[in-house]
Amino acid sequence: HAPNDGRKNGARASVLLLDMGCSGEEAIATLRQILATALTAPSPPVAQAGVAVLRLRCGRRARAVKKWLRDTSRQIETELGARRIELLHLLCDRETERTAVFEWTGLPPPQSEAAKANDDRPAEKNV
Repeated sequence: HAPNDGRKNGARASVLLLDMGCSGEEAIATLRQILATALTAPSPPVAQAGVAVLRLRCGRRARAVKKWLRDTSRQIETELGARRIELLHLLCDRETERTAVFEWTGLPPPQSEAAKANDDRPAEKNV
């Protein structure tokens, strides 16, 4: 009897829990890449639809968090095609952290030209 590896209506993950040690923009870009890669695999390990729980860190001062929340919510919607986005401030979150909970359905939408340009930029080095 072959193990259930996700093929032919087998079990696939429909909940993703992610706590990345990077800023919100980087975390969203990484999740986009994870979903695109996983959903196009010959034997996809994730379901076509599900819920993601993503810890986000604001790289700005505490006073800038409100604007960052609005921008991050829009970015999750446009970059991942997510629905029902909730940005929560859980007891375990620090002042500049939030936990995003949202639904995904299928592959992320095609990447915008602006986002592609940002991906092609060389990374800044902290010295």
